[in-house]
Amino acid sequence: MMGGRPLDYRCSCSPVRQFRISLSSGSREDPQARGQFAAGSSGVLNLHSVRHHADPMSNPMSTSGTPHTYSTEDEIDRTLEETFPASDPPGWTLGTKDPPAVARKSEIGEDPVRRPITKGVCIGHVHLKVADLERAIAFYCGVLGFELTQRYGSQAAFVSAGGYHHHIGLNTWESAGGSPPPPGTTGLYHFAILYPSRTELAYALRRLLAAGIPLHGASDHGVSEALYLSDPDGNGIELYWDRPREQWPRSPEGRIAMFTKPLDLRALFHEAEASSPIPDLPTGPRDL
Repeated sequence: MMGGRPLDYRCSCSPVRQFRISLSSGSREDPQARGQFAAGSSGVLNLHSVRHHADPMSNPMSTSGTPHTYSTEDEIDRTLEETFPASDPPGWTLGTKDPPAVARKSEIGEDPVRRPITKGVCIGHVHLKVADLERAIAFYCGVLGFELTQRYGSQAAFVSAGGYHHHIGLNTWESAGGSPPPPGTTGLYHFAILYPSRTELAYALRRLLAAGIPLHGASDHGVSEALYLSDPDGNGIELYWDRPREQWPRSPEGRIAMFTKPLDLRALFHEAEASSPIPDLPTGPRDL
């Protein structure tokens, strides 16, 4: 809160309408509120009034995999009202009216902005744009061994490990026949797949070698051992296992001290029991 005015996060549904999410403390002179936000700062969130949240796992989909669309202003209003009801959580106010209501910090209790994220939070899934859905499925299911859990025709598919609904989403909605982004552009560096043990990572290495998938790198990071490669669409992938926490390297001050050293791929290969001969294995570390 600056000068007694509530901080305002404008969320645009352009070109249809705007609504505002307002947060304010109860005091003009609240130093914590001033410390959390710069004067005059605001954030703008595009709610995609035409293609709202194009993730089929969170919106109604047609059988062809087309994301749900909002065709009228009234439908958008109804959606916003359902998403941000009048009975908001205590201390927070979300709405579409001017002037926005004010949420007083005294009503919130523990400051949710400064509260650390809970230790139970994890990355639930990665959703990738691919050029060829069948090729992507063949790689993630045929080479890496994920299970196909659901697909929407020729446009989207979801794969997982261990019966989860999906760890990886694949779609061609905006990328059919496309090519990877050129160097010098922003985007995904890589995503990482965590294996439960070194032996399982060794079996993954054998699968890659059997399929002729080249490795870009293989590293010992102290906290983990990792293999680096790309999928057919050029998305970077890390396959890794974590050492037990008590074995993680630490600085004299007790902080985690990761490093990057070459991984002994032959030793990893021998971790999995198999009678096949050892092929020529690539060497070279890769950054975290």
